[in-house]
Amino acid sequence: MNLEIGSFIKSINSIDKVYVNVVKPMRDPGLKSSFMEKDSHILLVEDNIGDMELIKIMLEEIKIPAKSLLLATTLNEAIAYVVSKKNISIIILDLTLPDCYGIDTVKTIRNFFPDNPIIVLTGMHDEKGAMNALREGAQDYLIKGDSDSRTLERVIRFAIERQLNITKLNHASEEIKKSKEEILRKNEQLRSLSAYLQNIRENERTTIAREIHDELGQQLTGLKMDVAWINKRIGHDEPTKMKLNGMLSLIDQTISSVRRISTELRPDILDDLGLIAALEWQNEEYQKRSGIRSIFNNNVEELPFSKNIATGIFRIFQETLTNIARHAHASEIITTFELINKNLVMTIVDDGQGFDQNEVSEKKTLGLIGMKERAFMIGGELYIESAKNKGTTSILVVPLLTQ
Repeated sequence: MNLEIGSFIKSINSIDKVYVNVVKPMRDPGLKSSFMEKDSHILLVEDNIGDMELIKIMLEEIKIPAKSLLLATTLNEAIAYVVSKKNISIIILDLTLPDCYGIDTVKTIRNFFPDNPIIVLTGMHDEKGAMNALREGAQDYLIKGDSDSRTLERVIRFAIERQLNITKLNHASEEIKKSKEEILRKNEQLRSLSAYLQNIRENERTTIAREIHDELGQQLTGLKMDVAWINKRIGHDEPTKMKLNGMLSLIDQTISSVRRISTELRPDILDDLGLIAALEWQNEEYQKRSGIRSIFNNNVEELPFSKNIATGIFRIFQETLTNIARHAHASEIITTFELINKNLVMTIVDDGQGFDQNEVSEKKTLGLIGMKERAFMIGGELYIESAKNKGTTSILVVPLLTQ
């Protein structure tokens, strides 16, 4: 310790010098009224009696009465004040105690007094230790033998203000953290609801497709057979036969429309032959209808996809092709379906006009948002890269772990 008991007693005998050189009387109303709450205390943790008495004198000079001071000579004595429920405004802590030494002293005190400002006492040649203490949560430090009451007052004011700011920031940070967690929880609920509604929608599509195919398809087939039967027995009434032939042609067109609508609602091939076959079929159908050259390169053997994942991948492929037909003005599309690092990767590249991704992001295009949400719901991610006059690349990545 910097002050020996003998030298302290000697200095007491010449008290005038002590007051002249160490403690200067102040007219300031003091910290007690402006910074410390009523019935609050300063906890002084110091095992050297000389240093302890000197700090007590300086505290009295800045209007901190002795009754507001709590004393401890060991770390354990200081910790005992936690259970005493004393209102402690600030802690003045020596780094060299009988039961703890150095930076561990600050760490331990901070664990037990998380919201109290801490001022550490350090020797003349131990500023490195003081800096380490600040990094561990102390607010300021005093150098023994080189501090007076004015310095002590300034340090206490700074420590209290700094800790108040830290506490406010911590509370604000905690509120932000809670808000983020709540937002994430709400988003997860919305995604779960969206997935549930998506499943309902797919189930309804399947039901409607089956009813259209089975009920309406059978009725149209029966109607066609009846018209054909009449046509055979109408004789040589040419006007009537022409009318009946027109009806047969219209019925055939309607049957084709029913099959197309039923297939678009829920392709039987997706359930019967699997995802790869469904993607290849969709690619061929798209090429026929749109007139756009569409190449499908498959490098994956058929895997046992779950129904939800297979449906999700198929719908994303379907919606991407639809968007290209509507907006891209493309002449060629190349789709690659492959396995990369235990991920299913579907890459769709078109040579269309592309778009400015910043503009689309600002508009929050519902179609793209819906596709990305659908990818998220099957455990994957959808990446879209585009630039004006440079085409568009859509990359769907689905980890095999989701299978």
